[in-house]
Amino acid sequence: FYHISISISSFQKLNSNPSKLKMLSDLYERLHIVPTPDGTLTRLPEFYPTVPPSAADSAVPSLSKDAPINHQHGTWARLFLPRRALSDPPPTKLPIVIFLHGGGFVFVSAAHPRYQDFCTHAASRLGALIVSVEYRLAPEHRLPAAYDDVFEALAWVRDGKC
Repeated sequence: FYHISISISSFQKLNSNPSKLKMLSDLYERLHIVPTPDGTLTRLPEFYPTVPPSAADSAVPSLSKDAPINHQHGTWARLFLPRRALSDPPPTKLPIVIFLHGGGFVFVSAAHPRYQDFCTHAASRLGALIVSVEYRLAPEHRLPAAYDDVFEALAWVRDGKC
């Protein structure tokens, strides 16, 4: 995945140079995003798909479900529980792994098929509860918003809300 960092001053320089604007436009096209007049990005869903949590009756090695963290910010976590944790007698405690999806804080989601598959298998192999955090993306939410969301998720886990 790509990491992009463009400051306001460099964007203004790009605006004054048509050839550099074309280069930025090509970058957007290559990354399958469409800039909008209000400064947000439209991430084309066919290139950034999402999948629902696993169904309880599916054959996957871990169960998953989504849990809200902060309604106001729209943040949530996808929780992955290994099926063997449901056995009798249940283990007293599971280790917890906080997972942050890739995408340079600009792209993708905790619900991306690649991360769904990775976390499903990691939870089963590690015998751990995986907490995959859906944080706010830039440029709509400039850093440190994503960092703040991750720290809020850590507190959410620490306080036993998951």
